[in-house]
Amino acid sequence: MRIKRNADAPNLDQAATEACRDPSEGELYEMLHGQTIAGSGTEIQHSYLNNTCPRSLLERNQEPLESRALCPFVMETDTDVERYPQDILSARCACRDCINPYNNGFITNPGVDCMPVVREMETLRRGQCVGGVYRYEKQRTKVPVACVCARRLAV
Repeated sequence: MRIKRNADAPNLDQAATEACRDPSEGELYEMLHGQTIAGSGTEIQHSYLNNTCPRSLLERNQEPLESRALCPFVMETDTDVERYPQDILSARCACRDCINPYNNGFITNPGVDCMPVVREMETLRRGQCVGGVYRYEKQRTKVPVACVCARRLAV
């Protein structure tokens, strides 16, 4: 059965969404960490001149650690408006192959690759609107934090 809506009638879903609000930053922080927050959080600024795989380590001698690593990585912002915190910095490996520190080329061993180091962190996921306020549920989110040269897992 198909239901036809009047184009001039208000959208009930939209009206319900507009009436709902997110908890304050302090309330979300308290839900996630079990404590209140005094003031605002600290922001970390990252800037990168080049987010591609270098031809050698010598090119990046004076750059930050993530650019000089044997598996260089780039920090990117992962944004999800349905999650708290909405923005999470995550690492993306800039190279597939590991850089060989002895000859400044690449390690071409087919069993060794640059792989992300992943950690889990608690976040909040936006749920249903109850009493005019969105409810948030705790969840575990996997976040790549760096890249390392490692052997592939045996299949």
